[in-house]
Amino acid sequence: MKAEKKGKIKKDEVWSGTIHVTGDVIVEEGVTLTIEPGTRVLFANDRNDTPAITDADRDRMFDDTFMHFDPLRTFEYHKYHNGLTILGSLRAIGESEHPIIFTSASPVPEYGDWLGIGFGTESKGRMEHCIVEWGKGGVFPQTDDLKVTNSVFRHILYGALHAHDCSPLYEYNIIHDDGHEAFDCCSSHPTIRYNIISQVRSGCVFYGYGEEPLTFEYNLIRDCSASIQVMCKANAVIRNNILIASGDVVRPWTYRDYVLFPRNLRWPITPQGIKVADFSQAEILNNVFTGFRGPAISYSTIGETEGIFFPPTRPTRGEVLEEASEPQKMIIKNNIFNRSGAIRKDFGGEEVRVLGGLNLENVEISYNLYNDIVMCPHYVLGKGEMVDKDPRLDTDFHLKPDSPAEKAGQGGVDMGVIWNSEFEKTVEKYFQLYPYNPEFEEALKKMRDLRRTGTYEPTNW
Repeated sequence: MKAEKKGKIKKDEVWSGTIHVTGDVIVEEGVTLTIEPGTRVLFANDRNDTPAITDADRDRMFDDTFMHFDPLRTFEYHKYHNGLTILGSLRAIGESEHPIIFTSASPVPEYGDWLGIGFGTESKGRMEHCIVEWGKGGVFPQTDDLKVTNSVFRHILYGALHAHDCSPLYEYNIIHDDGHEAFDCCSSHPTIRYNIISQVRSGCVFYGYGEEPLTFEYNLIRDCSASIQVMCKANAVIRNNILIASGDVVRPWTYRDYVLFPRNLRWPITPQGIKVADFSQAEILNNVFTGFRGPAISYSTIGETEGIFFPPTRPTRGEVLEEASEPQKMIIKNNIFNRSGAIRKDFGGEEVRVLGGLNLENVEISYNLYNDIVMCPHYVLGKGEMVDKDPRLDTDFHLKPDSPAEKAGQGGVDMGVIWNSEFEKTVEKYFQLYPYNPEFEEALKKMRDLRRTGTYEPTNW
Protein backbone atom coordinates (compact mmCIF):
# COMPACT_ATOMS: atom_id res chain seq x y z
CA MET A 1 0.00 0.00 0.00
CA LYS A 2 1.29 3.46 -0.92
CA ALA A 3 -0.72 6.44 0.25
CA GLU A 4 -0.41 10.19 0.73
CA LYS A 5 -1.61 11.70 3.99
CA LYS A 6 -2.17 15.25 5.19
CA GLY A 7 -4.64 17.24 7.27
CA LYS A 8 -7.05 16.02 9.94
CA ILE A 9 -7.96 12.39 10.57
CA LYS A 10 -11.57 12.35 11.80
CA LYS A 11 -12.26 8.61 12.01
CA ASP A 12 -10.27 5.51 12.95
CA GLU A 13 -7.62 4.67 10.40
CA VAL A 14 -4.99 1.97 9.77
CA TRP A 15 -1.69 2.69 8.02
CA SER A 16 0.45 0.03 6.36
CA GLY A 17 2.99 -0.21 3.58
CA THR A 18 4.51 3.17 2.67
CA ILE A 19 2.84 6.39 3.79
CA HIS A 20 3.89 9.74 2.31
CA VAL A 21 3.07 12.65 4.62
CA THR A 22 2.88 15.91 2.67
CA GLY A 23 1.27 18.13 5.29
CA ASP A 24 0.69 18.28 9.03
CA VAL A 25 -1.39 15.27 10.12
CA ILE A 26 -3.65 15.71 13.15
CA VAL A 27 -5.44 12.73 14.69
CA GLU A 28 -8.50 14.29 16.31
CA GLU A 29 -9.88 13.54 19.77
CA GLY A 30 -11.67 10.21 20.04
CA VAL A 31 -9.95 8.86 16.92
CA THR A 32 -7.38 6.05 16.84
CA LEU A 33 -4.56 5.80 14.31
CA THR A 34 -3.12 2.28 14.10
CA ILE A 35 0.15 1.70 12.26
CA GLU A 36 1.00 -1.88 11.35
CA PRO A 37 4.42 -3.55 11.68
CA GLY A 38 6.83 -2.82 8.83
CA THR A 39 5.14 0.44 7.81
CA ARG A 40 7.36 3.26 6.55
CA VAL A 41 6.04 6.77 7.25
CA LEU A 42 7.92 9.26 5.06
CA PHE A 43 7.64 12.98 5.88
CA ALA A 44 8.21 15.42 3.02
CA ASN A 45 10.93 17.95 3.69
CA ASP A 46 10.39 21.62 2.76
CA ARG A 47 6.72 20.93 2.04
CA ASN A 48 3.62 21.34 4.17
CA ASP A 49 0.34 21.31 2.24
CA THR A 50 -1.76 21.63 5.41
CA PRO A 51 0.25 23.65 7.97
CA ALA A 52 -1.19 23.51 11.47
CA ILE A 53 0.02 27.06 12.07
CA THR A 54 -1.14 30.19 10.25
CA ASP A 55 0.18 33.69 9.78
CA ALA A 56 -1.87 34.69 12.86
CA ASP A 57 0.32 32.38 14.97
CA ARG A 58 3.55 34.13 14.02
CA ASP A 59 3.80 36.56 16.96
CA ARG A 60 2.03 34.30 19.48
CA MET A 61 4.22 31.26 18.93
CA PHE A 62 7.57 32.63 17.89
CA ASP A 63 8.29 35.53 20.22
CA ASP A 64 11.22 33.62 21.69
CA THR A 65 14.42 35.61 21.99
CA PHE A 66 16.40 32.60 23.19
CA MET A 67 18.30 31.16 20.25
CA HIS A 68 16.68 33.63 17.87
CA PHE A 69 19.48 32.83 15.46
CA ASP A 70 18.28 29.21 15.21
CA PRO A 71 16.46 28.72 11.86
CA LEU A 72 14.42 25.82 13.27
CA ARG A 73 12.78 28.15 15.80
CA THR A 74 11.30 30.36 13.09
CA PHE A 75 7.75 30.63 11.78
CA GLU A 76 8.98 29.90 8.26
CA TYR A 77 10.52 26.56 9.29
CA HIS A 78 7.33 25.39 11.00
CA LYS A 79 5.16 26.52 8.12
CA TYR A 80 7.11 24.48 5.57
CA HIS A 81 7.92 21.33 7.57
CA ASN A 82 5.31 18.84 8.68
CA GLY A 83 4.78 16.38 11.49
CA LEU A 84 2.27 14.14 13.25
CA THR A 85 0.07 15.36 16.13
CA ILE A 86 -2.02 12.96 18.21
CA LEU A 87 -5.05 14.39 20.00
CA GLY A 88 -6.78 11.00 20.08
CA SER A 89 -4.83 7.71 20.19
CA LEU A 90 -1.80 6.24 18.42
CA ARG A 91 -1.02 2.51 18.31
CA ALA A 92 2.32 2.08 16.56
CA ILE A 93 3.35 -1.43 17.61
CA GLY A 94 5.97 -2.90 15.35
CA GLU A 95 7.99 -6.07 15.63
CA SER A 96 11.69 -6.53 16.22
CA GLU A 97 12.17 -7.81 12.65
CA HIS A 98 9.56 -5.46 11.18
CA PRO A 99 9.85 -2.07 12.91
CA ILE A 100 7.69 0.92 12.09
CA ILE A 101 9.88 3.66 10.62
CA PHE A 102 9.18 7.40 10.88
CA THR A 103 11.71 9.16 8.66
CA SER A 104 12.42 11.78 6.02
CA ALA A 105 11.16 11.31 2.47
CA SER A 106 14.35 12.83 1.12
CA PRO A 107 16.73 10.42 -0.66
CA VAL A 108 19.53 12.30 1.13
CA PRO A 109 18.04 12.98 4.59
CA GLU A 110 19.30 15.71 6.91
CA TYR A 111 18.70 16.66 10.52
CA GLY A 112 15.43 18.56 10.88
CA ASP A 113 13.72 17.31 7.72
CA TRP A 114 10.41 16.97 9.59
CA LEU A 115 8.98 18.12 12.92
CA GLY A 116 8.38 15.04 15.09
CA ILE A 117 5.43 13.40 16.85
CA GLY A 118 3.36 15.39 19.33
CA PHE A 119 0.77 14.15 21.84
CA GLY A 120 -1.96 16.39 23.29
CA THR A 121 -3.02 16.53 26.92
CA GLU A 122 -5.93 14.07 26.53
CA SER A 123 -4.22 11.75 24.07
CA LYS A 124 -3.05 8.16 24.40
CA GLY A 125 -0.09 6.52 22.75
CA ARG A 126 1.86 3.31 22.52
CA MET A 127 5.01 3.07 20.44
CA GLU A 128 6.93 -0.19 20.37
CA HIS A 129 9.66 -1.36 17.98
CA CYS A 130 9.68 1.95 16.12
CA ILE A 131 12.52 3.88 14.49
CA VAL A 132 12.28 7.67 14.56
CA GLU A 133 14.97 9.54 12.61
CA TRP A 134 15.98 12.75 10.81
CA GLY A 135 13.43 14.94 12.59
CA LYS A 136 13.72 18.26 14.35
CA GLY A 137 12.62 16.31 17.43
CA GLY A 138 11.35 12.90 18.39
CA VAL A 139 8.32 12.59 20.68
CA PHE A 140 6.72 15.62 22.41
CA PRO A 141 4.02 14.47 24.86
CA GLN A 142 1.72 16.41 27.15
CA THR A 143 0.02 13.27 28.43
CA ASP A 144 0.73 10.68 31.10
CA ASP A 145 -0.83 7.94 28.97
CA LEU A 146 2.15 7.26 26.69
CA LYS A 147 4.48 4.26 26.55
CA VAL A 148 7.53 4.25 24.28
CA THR A 149 9.51 1.02 24.46
CA ASN A 150 12.04 -1.00 22.46
CA SER A 151 12.42 1.82 19.94
CA VAL A 152 15.30 3.68 18.30
CA PHE A 153 15.64 7.47 18.09
CA ARG A 154 18.56 8.64 15.95
CA HIS A 155 19.86 11.52 13.81
CA ILE A 156 17.61 14.09 15.50
CA LEU A 157 18.58 17.73 15.77
CA TYR A 158 16.75 18.56 19.01
CA GLY A 159 15.57 16.33 21.84
CA ALA A 160 14.45 12.74 21.28
CA LEU A 161 12.05 12.02 24.16
CA HIS A 162 10.40 14.84 26.08
CA ALA A 163 8.24 15.09 29.18
CA HIS A 164 6.84 18.50 30.09
CA ASP A 165 4.25 18.44 32.88
CA CYS A 166 3.50 14.77 32.25
CA SER A 167 4.76 11.34 33.23
CA PRO A 168 5.17 8.95 30.27
CA LEU A 169 7.01 5.62 30.32
CA TYR A 170 10.32 5.39 28.42
CA GLU A 171 12.14 2.07 28.66
CA TYR A 172 14.31 -0.29 26.59
CA ASN A 173 15.03 2.39 23.96
CA ILE A 174 18.18 3.32 22.06
CA ILE A 175 18.89 7.03 21.56
CA HIS A 176 21.83 7.91 19.34
CA ASP A 177 23.14 11.03 17.58
CA ASP A 178 20.80 13.75 18.91
CA GLY A 179 21.79 17.41 19.06
CA HIS A 180 19.95 18.40 22.25
CA GLU A 181 18.82 15.83 24.82
CA ALA A 182 17.95 12.17 24.77
CA PHE A 183 15.47 12.97 27.57
CA ASP A 184 14.22 16.52 28.20
CA CYS A 185 12.14 16.56 31.39
CA CYS A 186 10.52 19.67 32.84
CA SER A 187 8.32 19.51 35.96
CA SER A 188 7.56 15.89 35.12
CA HIS A 189 8.08 12.45 36.58
CA PRO A 190 8.46 10.05 33.67
CA THR A 191 9.71 6.51 34.16
CA ILE A 192 13.14 6.35 32.46
CA ARG A 193 14.94 3.03 32.72
CA TYR A 194 16.79 0.39 30.71
CA ASN A 195 17.73 2.78 27.90
CA ILE A 196 20.99 3.09 25.94
CA ILE A 197 22.12 6.63 25.10
CA SER A 198 25.13 7.50 22.94
CA GLN A 199 26.61 10.49 21.10
CA VAL A 200 23.99 12.95 22.35
CA ARG A 201 24.73 16.52 23.40
CA SER A 202 23.00 16.01 26.77
CA GLY A 203 21.96 12.51 27.72
CA CYS A 204 19.30 13.82 30.09
CA VAL A 205 18.26 17.25 31.31
CA PHE A 206 16.02 17.60 34.36
CA TYR A 207 14.66 20.95 35.48
CA GLY A 208 11.74 22.59 37.23
CA TYR A 209 10.66 20.07 39.89
CA GLY A 210 9.07 20.13 43.31
CA GLU A 211 9.67 18.09 46.42
CA GLU A 212 9.09 14.71 44.75
CA PRO A 213 12.23 13.68 42.84
CA LEU A 214 12.46 12.20 39.38
CA THR A 215 14.18 8.80 39.34
CA PHE A 216 16.60 7.96 36.53
CA GLU A 217 17.87 4.40 36.83
CA TYR A 218 19.38 1.42 35.03
CA ASN A 219 20.47 3.32 31.93
CA LEU A 220 23.69 3.13 29.94
CA ILE A 221 25.13 6.46 28.73
CA ARG A 222 28.13 6.63 26.41
CA ASP A 223 30.04 9.58 24.93
CA CYS A 224 27.68 12.49 25.59
CA SER A 225 28.98 16.04 25.95
CA ALA A 226 27.04 16.10 29.23
CA SER A 227 25.75 12.72 30.35
CA ILE A 228 23.18 14.13 32.80
CA GLN A 229 22.28 17.71 33.76
CA VAL A 230 20.33 18.48 36.93
CA MET A 231 19.36 22.12 36.57
CA CYS A 232 17.05 24.92 37.61
CA LYS A 233 15.34 23.68 40.77
CA ALA A 234 15.44 20.05 39.69
CA ASN A 235 15.20 17.20 42.19
CA ALA A 236 16.60 13.91 40.88
CA VAL A 237 17.62 10.47 42.09
CA ILE A 238 20.26 9.05 39.73
CA ARG A 239 21.05 5.44 40.57
CA ASN A 240 22.31 2.19 39.10
CA ASN A 241 23.47 3.70 35.82
CA ILE A 242 26.66 3.12 33.84
CA LEU A 243 28.30 6.25 32.38
CA ILE A 244 31.05 5.68 29.84
CA ALA A 245 33.52 7.86 27.99
CA SER A 246 35.18 5.74 25.31
CA GLY A 247 37.68 8.38 24.21
CA ASP A 248 35.63 9.57 21.24
CA VAL A 249 34.99 13.28 20.83
CA VAL A 250 31.46 14.64 20.46
CA ARG A 251 30.98 16.40 17.14
CA PRO A 252 28.54 19.19 16.23
CA TRP A 253 25.07 18.83 14.74
CA THR A 254 24.10 20.93 11.74
CA TYR A 255 21.02 22.04 9.84
CA ARG A 256 22.18 23.16 6.43
CA ASP A 257 24.77 25.85 7.19
CA TYR A 258 23.65 26.29 10.82
CA VAL A 259 25.73 24.70 13.59
CA LEU A 260 23.82 23.94 16.77
CA PHE A 261 25.09 25.87 19.81
CA PRO A 262 28.03 27.51 18.00
CA ARG A 263 28.44 30.25 20.62
CA ASN A 264 28.35 28.13 23.74
CA LEU A 265 30.46 25.09 22.89
CA ARG A 266 33.90 24.71 21.43
CA TRP A 267 33.88 21.77 19.03
CA PRO A 268 34.93 19.04 19.16
CA ILE A 269 34.37 18.41 22.86
CA THR A 270 35.06 15.44 25.08
CA PRO A 271 32.35 13.55 26.99
CA GLN A 272 31.47 14.69 30.51
CA GLY A 273 29.56 13.13 33.37
CA ILE A 274 26.89 14.63 35.63
CA LYS A 275 26.44 18.39 35.97
CA VAL A 276 24.45 19.75 38.89
CA ALA A 277 23.44 23.41 39.05
CA ASP A 278 22.62 25.56 42.05
CA PHE A 279 19.02 25.56 43.34
CA SER A 280 18.95 21.83 42.58
CA GLN A 281 18.97 18.57 44.53
CA ALA A 282 20.47 15.25 43.50
CA GLU A 283 21.11 11.85 44.99
CA ILE A 284 23.79 10.08 42.94
CA LEU A 285 23.87 6.47 44.11
CA ASN A 286 25.43 3.18 42.95
CA ASN A 287 26.57 4.38 39.54
CA VAL A 288 29.69 3.40 37.59
CA PHE A 289 31.70 6.16 35.89
CA THR A 290 34.47 5.02 33.59
CA GLY A 291 36.87 6.61 31.15
CA PHE A 292 36.08 10.32 31.63
CA ARG A 293 39.04 12.58 30.92
CA GLY A 294 37.57 15.36 33.02
CA PRO A 295 35.21 15.45 36.00
CA ALA A 296 32.67 12.71 36.41
CA ILE A 297 30.57 15.12 38.50
CA SER A 298 30.80 18.89 38.24
CA TYR A 299 28.94 21.75 39.91
CA SER A 300 27.94 24.95 38.17
CA THR A 301 26.19 28.16 39.14
CA ILE A 302 23.69 29.52 36.64
CA GLY A 303 21.44 31.49 38.97
CA GLU A 304 17.75 31.20 39.74
CA THR A 305 15.84 30.60 36.52
CA GLU A 306 12.91 28.52 35.39
CA GLY A 307 14.61 27.61 32.11
CA ILE A 308 17.66 25.63 31.12
CA PHE A 309 19.33 28.48 29.33
CA PHE A 310 22.79 29.88 29.82
CA PRO A 311 23.24 32.76 32.28
CA PRO A 312 22.99 36.27 30.82
CA THR A 313 26.64 36.90 31.65
CA ARG A 314 29.32 34.26 31.80
CA PRO A 315 32.24 34.55 34.22
CA THR A 316 35.60 35.55 32.83
CA ARG A 317 38.76 33.74 33.81
CA GLY A 318 39.77 34.65 37.33
CA GLU A 319 36.38 36.12 38.22
CA VAL A 320 34.79 35.02 41.50
CA LEU A 321 31.00 35.03 41.52
CA GLU A 322 28.88 35.77 44.55
CA GLU A 323 27.77 32.75 46.51
CA ALA A 324 24.43 31.35 45.43
CA SER A 325 21.61 31.76 47.93
CA GLU A 326 20.62 28.12 47.37
CA PRO A 327 23.60 25.96 46.46
CA GLN A 328 23.23 22.34 45.47
CA LYS A 329 22.02 19.75 47.94
CA MET A 330 23.68 16.50 47.04
CA ILE A 331 24.30 12.97 48.22
CA ILE A 332 27.06 11.11 46.34
CA LYS A 333 27.33 7.57 47.64
CA ASN A 334 28.26 3.99 46.68
CA ASN A 335 29.60 5.02 43.26
CA ILE A 336 32.65 3.73 41.40
CA PHE A 337 34.83 6.33 39.65
CA ASN A 338 37.08 4.24 37.44
CA ARG A 339 39.82 5.99 35.47
CA SER A 340 37.90 9.25 35.40
CA GLY A 341 38.09 12.69 36.86
CA ALA A 342 36.16 12.64 40.09
CA ILE A 343 34.36 15.71 41.44
CA ARG A 344 35.01 19.24 40.27
CA LYS A 345 33.84 22.51 41.77
CA ASP A 346 34.52 25.23 39.23
CA PHE A 347 33.07 26.79 36.10
CA GLY A 348 34.69 27.19 32.73
CA GLY A 349 38.24 26.40 33.78
CA GLU A 350 40.45 25.82 36.77
CA GLU A 351 40.98 29.54 37.33
CA VAL A 352 37.27 30.32 37.59
CA ARG A 353 35.74 29.53 40.96
CA VAL A 354 32.03 29.56 41.64
CA LEU A 355 31.46 29.81 45.35
CA GLY A 356 27.88 28.59 45.06
CA GLY A 357 29.23 25.23 44.01
CA LEU A 358 31.66 25.01 46.91
CA ASN A 359 29.29 24.96 49.84
CA LEU A 360 30.10 21.54 51.24
CA GLU A 361 27.64 21.84 54.10
CA ASN A 362 24.91 20.66 51.70
CA VAL A 363 26.95 17.88 50.08
CA GLU A 364 27.42 14.41 51.53
CA ILE A 365 30.09 12.31 49.84
CA SER A 366 30.86 8.87 51.25
CA TYR A 367 31.35 5.19 50.44
CA ASN A 368 32.72 5.80 46.93
CA LEU A 369 35.63 4.07 45.22
CA TYR A 370 38.15 6.13 43.21
CA ASN A 371 40.60 4.44 40.84
CA ASP A 372 43.24 6.15 38.70
CA ILE A 373 41.69 9.60 39.11
CA VAL A 374 43.16 12.22 36.77
CA MET A 375 42.69 15.86 35.79
CA CYS A 376 40.93 17.14 38.91
CA PRO A 377 41.01 16.35 42.63
CA HIS A 378 38.62 14.09 44.43
CA TYR A 379 37.34 14.82 47.92
CA VAL A 380 37.22 12.23 50.69
CA LEU A 381 34.64 13.73 53.00
CA GLY A 382 33.02 10.74 54.61
CA LYS A 383 33.69 7.28 55.87
CA GLY A 384 33.94 4.24 53.67
CA GLU A 385 35.85 5.96 50.88
CA MET A 386 38.38 3.96 48.88
CA VAL A 387 41.13 5.81 47.05
CA ASP A 388 43.43 4.35 44.37
CA LYS A 389 41.68 1.01 44.55
CA ASP A 390 41.08 -1.03 41.41
CA PRO A 391 37.37 -1.91 41.54
CA ARG A 392 38.08 -5.11 39.60
CA LEU A 393 35.30 -4.53 37.08
CA ASP A 394 34.74 -7.28 34.57
CA THR A 395 34.35 -6.41 30.88
CA ASP A 396 30.56 -6.29 31.35
CA PHE A 397 30.81 -3.88 34.33
CA HIS A 398 30.07 -6.53 36.96
CA LEU A 399 32.33 -6.76 39.97
CA LYS A 400 34.75 -9.66 39.92
CA PRO A 401 34.56 -11.96 42.98
CA ASP A 402 37.71 -10.44 44.51
CA SER A 403 36.61 -6.82 44.02
CA PRO A 404 37.21 -4.50 46.99
CA ALA A 405 33.89 -2.83 46.11
CA GLU A 406 31.92 -5.97 46.89
CA LYS A 407 29.64 -5.35 49.89
CA ALA A 408 31.70 -2.23 50.67
CA GLY A 409 28.93 0.32 50.18
CA GLN A 410 26.83 1.83 52.91
CA GLY A 411 24.64 -0.83 54.48
CA GLY A 412 26.82 -3.64 53.15
CA VAL A 413 25.66 -3.34 49.54
CA ASP A 414 28.02 -3.45 46.57
CA MET A 415 29.52 -0.23 45.29
CA GLY A 416 28.50 0.39 41.71
CA VAL A 417 25.38 -1.04 40.13
CA ILE A 418 22.92 -3.17 42.09
CA TRP A 419 22.05 -5.53 39.24
CA ASN A 420 18.70 -6.95 38.19
CA SER A 421 17.70 -9.23 35.31
CA GLU A 422 16.30 -6.44 33.13
CA PHE A 423 19.48 -4.39 33.33
CA GLU A 424 21.45 -7.52 32.44
CA LYS A 425 19.47 -7.55 29.16
CA THR A 426 20.18 -3.84 28.60
CA VAL A 427 23.92 -4.36 29.00
CA GLU A 428 23.78 -7.37 26.68
CA LYS A 429 22.09 -5.16 24.06
CA TYR A 430 24.76 -2.49 24.62
CA PHE A 431 27.53 -4.93 23.78
CA GLN A 432 25.72 -5.89 20.60
CA LEU A 433 26.01 -2.24 19.59
CA TYR A 434 29.50 -1.72 21.02
CA PRO A 435 31.40 -5.03 21.13
CA TYR A 436 34.08 -5.15 23.79
CA ASN A 437 37.45 -4.07 22.41
CA PRO A 438 40.33 -5.72 24.29
CA GLU A 439 42.62 -2.92 23.11
CA PHE A 440 40.44 -0.22 24.69
CA GLU A 441 41.97 -0.34 28.17
CA GLU A 442 45.51 -0.09 26.79
CA ALA A 443 44.56 2.78 24.47
CA LEU A 444 42.85 4.60 27.34
CA LYS A 445 45.89 4.17 29.58
CA LYS A 446 48.15 5.52 26.82
CA MET A 447 45.89 8.54 26.33
CA ARG A 448 45.95 9.30 30.08
CA ASP A 449 49.72 9.01 30.24
CA LEU A 450 49.98 11.51 27.38
CA ARG A 451 47.63 13.90 29.17
CA ARG A 452 49.77 13.74 32.30
CA THR A 453 52.85 14.73 30.26
CA GLY A 454 50.94 17.48 28.48
CA THR A 455 51.53 16.04 25.01
CA TYR A 456 48.01 14.79 24.25
CA GLU A 457 45.90 16.65 21.69
CA PRO A 458 42.27 15.79 20.86
CA THR A 459 41.60 14.20 17.50
CA ASN A 460 41.25 16.64 14.61
CA TRP A 461 38.04 16.41 12.61
